[in-house]
Amino acid sequence: MIRNGVPFETLEYQHRMRPNISKLLVPSIYSVLKDHPSVHEFPHVKGLQKDVFFFSHNYPEENKADDEVSHENKHEAKFIMGLCRYLMLQGYSANEVTILAAYSGQFFLLRKLQDKHPECRDVKICILDNFQGEENKIILLSLVRNNDRGIVGFLRTENRVCVALSRAKHGFYMAGNMDMLTAASDLWKKIKHDLLQEQSLGTALVLKCENHPESLQSVQCYEDFLDKSPQGGCLLQCNAKLPNCEHFCEWKCHIQDREHQTYKCNKPCSKVRCDLNHLCPKTCSEMCGPCRTVITKTLPCGHTCKMPCCEEICPALVEKEMAVCLHKVLVPCHSLKEARPCPEKCDRRLDCGHVCRLLCHATRDPDHDDYTCKKKCTRLNHECTQDHQCPKACGDPCDLCSVPVTKGLPCGHEANQVKCHMPEDEIRCSVKVCKTLLCGHEAQEVDCGIAIEDIKCSVLTTRVLPCGHEVDYVLCGTATEEVLCRESCPETHPCGHACQRLCHEDCGECLVKVEKTLPDCGHVRQVECSFPVSNKKCDILLEKDLPCGHTASLPCHSPPERYMCISYVEVNLPACQHKVKKFCYQDIKTIVCPVTCDVTLNCGHACPRLCHRATDPGHRKDICKATCNRIVDGCLNKHKCQKECHEKCGPCEVLMSKPLPCGHTMNKVKCHLPVETMKCEKICRKPRPCRHGVCNHVCYLKCFCKEHVKKMVPSCGHTIMVRFPVETSMFYLESS
Repeated sequence: MIRNGVPFETLEYQHRMRPNISKLLVPSIYSVLKDHPSVHEFPHVKGLQKDVFFFSHNYPEENKADDEVSHENKHEAKFIMGLCRYLMLQGYSANEVTILAAYSGQFFLLRKLQDKHPECRDVKICILDNFQGEENKIILLSLVRNNDRGIVGFLRTENRVCVALSRAKHGFYMAGNMDMLTAASDLWKKIKHDLLQEQSLGTALVLKCENHPESLQSVQCYEDFLDKSPQGGCLLQCNAKLPNCEHFCEWKCHIQDREHQTYKCNKPCSKVRCDLNHLCPKTCSEMCGPCRTVITKTLPCGHTCKMPCCEEICPALVEKEMAVCLHKVLVPCHSLKEARPCPEKCDRRLDCGHVCRLLCHATRDPDHDDYTCKKKCTRLNHECTQDHQCPKACGDPCDLCSVPVTKGLPCGHEANQVKCHMPEDEIRCSVKVCKTLLCGHEAQEVDCGIAIEDIKCSVLTTRVLPCGHEVDYVLCGTATEEVLCRESCPETHPCGHACQRLCHEDCGECLVKVEKTLPDCGHVRQVECSFPVSNKKCDILLEKDLPCGHTASLPCHSPPERYMCISYVEVNLPACQHKVKKFCYQDIKTIVCPVTCDVTLNCGHACPRLCHRATDPGHRKDICKATCNRIVDGCLNKHKCQKECHEKCGPCEVLMSKPLPCGHTMNKVKCHLPVETMKCEKICRKPRPCRHGVCNHVCYLKCFCKEHVKKMVPSCGHTIMVRFPVETSMFYLESS
């Protein structure tokens, strides 16, 4: 839109980030970006010396499949989670801190570590690409990539780096390998320069205690957070006077609960709990309660007992005779006058012969009227004929004996798997036998237990039915009145025709086909005898003249005026004058011309559409979709354009192999791309300038060495072993 001259305005002021965060974007990404006065008033991040810091390290990423979603760096993830825990101990809420991961593999690793840190349970963890358009007060960014090949993936892409650097408002903390990033991208070189100016780049993050600002601690790994700031403060002793006792806090310096409202003092309590000056044996934070010190007391009842100081009730056991059951039992001295149940067991034998299992109940149900014996029943099942014992409890009623047994029946057969309580005369024998019926016929394969009177004979017999017909399909056991006669009906209709139905059916109307003359046209047609000819429409086909002049075969009763003529006629369409065939009844205005357009377009291709002289005679709506096949302008290899004819040819998109200045060949690159802009992704293999072997990084990166060499730190003069090359200004030694 801007290129087409649309008026526009550019926003110059930002209201989100503190100035030392927005400085990373100018001029590296934005040429002009001004800070609104409100961002200068943002508070500093609690517990940290710097509001912006890049923690640079050399811990390698995990060796996984070479894709863009599986990279993870365990050391970096633990460091980020340790920093998140430290910020939570400073009093920040979970919705004020967000952890961003450059790759989804790191995202899932951080989620696993989050489950092990209850302080960070509600902190949002998000993949960088999914956080576009969002912001938070403090952002912790894990860049993940750290490998010997120097491959940083999409971290060299400007728009993604812009998203990463512009999400934080008050504090921004990054973790990654700055050496590798600067070697792979000029953008990160500018960012590194801005960080060094603010002394916000190093291999150690400096913690600043909120209670003791002079106490500084440097952390380089996850374990340092636990060792140097176990409770969010420093390693100094708290020693604050507790509000509820005369003791002092024994914790290390802590940020949360500074007023010690939830602190529990574990020192011995020094309070006196009774008139005998007994000290409380609990810890200071526990409630003292009554004095439980054991002493020897002489009570008013005369007993001398060892008992807690606060108690006055005599616990001595004395013998007492129960008033109703007369059992002698031991009870505490103080309960002699109290009514209590007898603890002895009931020794009464029940009517069933079993002994009562309850404790003594002489005052309630002494005669066991409501007692149900739960012991196993010793009786036989109800109406059992073969000594089967009841399986239920003694106090439950016995059921009818349902044990399956074999019994001899009065007919001489045996019945198997019948219930024990069933009498033999009530069991119906199911053995198949042959029986002679009352009619004299024999019934085969019938149950022995069925009476002869209940068996219906199935032998076919010949009988004379009430209608007079003699038939041979009547079952012997069926009454004659119940049989439906299937012979032809002997009746005659009033018209003289014989009935066409079966004897048992109602005669109804005559169905005999006869010839009748139709009154409307005089034609003779076959119809049912009872059908009135006045209702019959003649269906004989006749050649009739239509109003249009054509003839058609129509039923006799159909008038030709209602018929739509389907004869073909040739007509010239008024819009294009093409000759086409149509049905006679069709309106010429509704016909779409089926002839292919024969016009040649401006590009030289023939129009592929059907005739459109009526809708678009000038081909203004035509977009030619044929393949272009013109030689691409400027293509040195004379490639033909493969786009559609209506599209602009543009630069040549043909994929080909090109030799690069480094000597390697890059395959499948677009023809129009100059080799000077291509980055070779193959391994370099050239001798390093420092003479430490050959370079094993990707070819487009500047050769750099990671061998350990001795370097002097300018600020202190100490000599340390570092990887070559390295800028000594990045190192800040921890003060002893």
